[in-house]
Amino acid sequence: MIMVFFFSTTVVSAVGWLACYTGLKAMVMYMKDKGYTPPSEDETKAYCGRALKEMFHVS
Repeated sequence: MIMVFFFSTTVVSAVGWLACYTGLKAMVMYMKDKGYTPPSEDETKAYCGRALKEMFHVS
């Protein structure tokens, strides 16, 4: 029974990961097609930090 539970949670996680990955890849493809410049390393770090703070409700 526990095996079924772990299998189910693994499948749900895989579907969620795939949906997230597909959406992110589509957004990057859109940015490339429209000619947007990719963010610098500093900008990427700043926005990752901002996103993490928002996800965990940290001020």
